Amino acid sequence: MISASALETRPGTGEGSIFFLLLGLAYLGAIIWTYQDATERSDQSPTLWALAVVLAPPLGVVLYLLLGRTR
Repeated sequence: MISASALETRPGTGEGSIFFLLLGLAYLGAIIWTYQDATERSDQSPTLWALAVVLAPPLGVVLYLLLGRTR
């Protein structure tokens, strides 16, 4: 028989882990999207725009949307 204590979750697991997993996926998605979009719609290097998102995620995406898209 399984005891009730075996079914309890430990602090620091569960919802927090899912949050950081989703945050990491959004971060990776922003990098990939910026690179692909810059390949099609920018005269500047897509690699540099992706690097800007890697180094400063929210700011890099905003700068790309304001300055990087030329087409």
